[in-house]
Amino acid sequence: MLLRSPHKARKGRKGGQRISRLSTIVNGILLVIAFAWINFLAVRSLERDRSRLLYDLYDDDEGGACGSVLWMDRPLHCCGEQKKACERMLTPYSGCLIADWTYRTKGTNKVWSGKKEEVEDCDFVELERIVDHGSMIRANESVYVPYGTLHDFVQRVLPEITAPFVLITGTYEVDPHLAASTYDSFLDWAAVLQHPHLLHLYNMNPWFRHPKQSGWPYGILRPLLYEPFYDAAIEKSETGIYFGPLGLSNLGRLGLPGFLGIREDAWDRADLHASHADKSSRVPFKEYAQLLASHQFVLSPDGDRKDCARNYEALGLGTQPVTDLDIRDYDFYRNCGLIFDENLHDWENLKLEPARVERRVVLNEYWASKLSHAIRTRDFRLHC
Repeated sequence: MLLRSPHKARKGRKGGQRISRLSTIVNGILLVIAFAWINFLAVRSLERDRSRLLYDLYDDDEGGACGSVLWMDRPLHCCGEQKKACERMLTPYSGCLIADWTYRTKGTNKVWSGKKEEVEDCDFVELERIVDHGSMIRANESVYVPYGTLHDFVQRVLPEITAPFVLITGTYEVDPHLAASTYDSFLDWAAVLQHPHLLHLYNMNPWFRHPKQSGWPYGILRPLLYEPFYDAAIEKSETGIYFGPLGLSNLGRLGLPGFLGIREDAWDRADLHASHADKSSRVPFKEYAQLLASHQFVLSPDGDRKDCARNYEALGLGTQPVTDLDIRDYDFYRNCGLIFDENLHDWENLKLEPARVERRVVLNEYWASKLSHAIRTRDFRLHC
C-alpha cells in the first residue's frame, strides 16, 4: 500500500478546499448574473406592457385623446369622451378628484426608465382647487399630493398648514419604493407624519407602517372600456377560478396558471381556458371582462406595485380576487370580497368560499363617502 506523507496529504486537502471555495464563488456569481438577466427581461417586458397600458387609459378606439401634456405617448388629461367615465370610475388618479385640494407644480420632473419628463399627475384639476399655500387648507379638509411633488409640498406648503388635515398621496408612474429610496425622501415622510395637524396619511401601496398611515385604493386603468361591463347584468356561470393572463410585472408570478409560458399540463385541466394557457401574450379586453364577470373567483397575484388593477376589475364585476397581499397594508379591502391567502402559489389546494362582493369599490363616490365619514368620525379605517 502506498503511503502519502502527512505534509502532502495536508497540501492535497488545502488544494481541494481552494477548488471548492472557488467553485462556490463562481456558482454564486453565475446565479447573480442569471437573476440580474431575468430581472432585466422582466423590467423590459413591464415597460412595454406599461407603455401600452398607460396609452389605453385615456386613448383607445372608443374615445379620442385630449390634452397637451403627454406621458409615454398618452395624455394625462381626463376630458372629452373619457371625462364622464374618469369622474365616475376609480383610477390611480382619483385622488386628484376626491380630495378637497390638489398640490401641483408645473414641470414636475419624473424619472422612468432613465428618462426625465416634465409632466403632472393632476393636470386636469380646476385651478381653484390647486393649493399653493398652507393657509388655504381649512379644518378637516383633504389634500392630494402626488409622489413626485411631495418634497416640494413639504418645503412650500406643509409648514404653513395650521388646521387639521388629511393627506392622500400616490401615483401610477413612480414606484413607491423608488420614491422613498433617498435620505431626503425619508425626511419628507418624517415631516408629514410628525406634523402637529396631520389627522391621517393615506398612501397608495404603502411600504412602511405607521399608526397614522393607511393604504389608499389603486383603481382600474381603462375606465372608458370598463364602465359598460360594470353597468351590464352579471351572471355567474362558473364556480371555479378564472386564471386570467398574467404578465411578468412580478417575479412571483412565475409558474402560476395564466402566466406566459405556463406548464403544458394546464391544457388538460377542465377549469383552465386554453386561450390563456398558451404563449399568446394578451386577449382582448372585452373577452377578458366577460370571462372575469362569469367566474366567482380570479387568481390575482401581486403586481409590480403589489396592489393590482385586476383586483378592482374583478370586484366591480362581482368576482372575488384571490391575492397574496398583506391585509395589514391594504386594510381598506376588508369585507369587500377580496380573499387574502399567502399560500396563493399552492392554488390547487386553496379552500375558497363565496362571499358578498362590494362592487362599488370601483366608484369614486364610494371612496369619497368613505373619506368624508372617516374625517367626520375620526375613524380612519376605509374598509367596506
